[in-house]
Amino acid sequence: GAAAGAASRTWQSAPWQNARWTSLPGQTRVRMEHGLGRVPDSVEIYLSFEKDDSDREGTRSSFLAAGDLARISEVTDSTITIKNHTEQPFCLRVVLQ
Repeated sequence: GAAAGAASRTWQSAPWQNARWTSLPGQTRVRMEHGLGRVPDSVEIYLSFEKDDSDREGTRSSFLAAGDLARISEVTDSTITIKNHTEQPFCLRVVLQ
């Protein structure tokens, strides 16, 4: 699941490997609560077509999001809201620092 690390300097919605990423269907918005306790300085959004990497021995094809694939709608000291402005469904991993 989601976790904050290194004295709440980094938060991730899911680990890189051996984890299920969050569904981000086309034309939908996802709101996530994070444990940073502050507005993050940076946001990284990774997308994949695969929600689960268990059948791929811990590997997953993924890429950094750009443009309408995962538009950041709002970032606060407790939440981040991301919208997929396309028709393509993705799976999502967010890293905040």
